[in-house]
Amino acid sequence: MFRLLIAAFTDALTRWEVLALQLVGNVVLLVLAWFWLGMGVGSALAVVMLVALALVLFALSALLHGSGLAAFRPMRLGEAFASTRARLPKLALYSMVAVALLLAWDLASAYSAQATQWAASALTFSSQSPTKPASLEGAYAWFVRIVFVLIALALHPIAARLAGSIDSAASVWKRPGYWAAGIVLAVLGLLVPWWLIKWVPAFSSMVMETLSMLVRFGIAYVLATVSWTAMAALLPKLAEAGLPATAPLPADDKTR
Repeated sequence: MFRLLIAAFTDALTRWEVLALQLVGNVVLLVLAWFWLGMGVGSALAVVMLVALALVLFALSALLHGSGLAAFRPMRLGEAFASTRARLPKLALYSMVAVALLLAWDLASAYSAQATQWAASALTFSSQSPTKPASLEGAYAWFVRIVFVLIALALHPIAARLAGSIDSAASVWKRPGYWAAGIVLAVLGLLVPWWLIKWVPAFSSMVMETLSMLVRFGIAYVLATVSWTAMAALLPKLAEAGLPATAPLPADDKTR
């Protein structure tokens, strides 16, 4: 597993054009999403523009990430774009599912108080000893994170299959190394960036605080993007490693 993971990181860093596209493209998507969130809905035209921009965002996300996955088939970046354009509707639908998953994550986090209150009541009833909801908040937060990371890992081979990066999502699901590598990449690409963003070192000047924020956010963003690109490079390797070896021809068949 570690050999394939190191090879995936090597491929991700070697394919600098794919990595650069992901670094720049995701910033563009974030800016457009920020603009979309600020759009008003005061008229019918505004609603039409809101829906149109949302569809453009889903299409751009599908094109960006689909080509990033397909490029490690391997194929040149131009070929990856051409392959992704042919598969754009399905990939755009997958992008909608991914956004819905993020919204579900946010909704589950928003109901933390209600969930921990219910869990505390159930534990109090079963153990006959009082359990405070506050003591379960951290466990609930980590439970939600782990569940949604596992869901994301289950969906990622489907995205690769839709992009044409692999021929079968099941061939990846069956490999324990995928789940182990996925957890490692989730720690590097999600948990460590989250820690960097949440960590606020104490500085006495506003300039140093601003510089610290830019550096921490920059490192977090690069680390998350490199980890995603490494996952894109890893999936074809796992799928190929899971294929059965071709059986040799019998001796009499070799002479035909």
